[in-house]
Amino acid sequence: MKKRVAFDVEWNSKDQTFDRDLYAFRAFHECDLIDAAVLLTRSGSLNAVFEKLGAELDKDGKPKVDKKGKPETSQDQIWCQHKLGWQTALPD
Repeated sequence: MKKRVAFDVEWNSKDQTFDRDLYAFRAFHECDLIDAAVLLTRSGSLNAVFEKLGAELDKDGKPKVDKKGKPETSQDQIWCQHKLGWQTALPD
């Protein structure tokens, strides 16, 4: 946080983590601790780029196995949830 602006990067986050951070920003604002929040996340349009690049490789050149599952959040999903009224942490 700098000068009452909170900043967070959510690149490959899961819904639960993402929602938690949005609610935290909302709570910080309601407690008058921040004036604004910046949340940097990937755009859904990058998925095609990452698919073309292929799997991330480990130090031996073998594809890494993602034990945590597929990331769920993207910029597109945030706005979809907000428009549907699912994400109450986002102010109107």
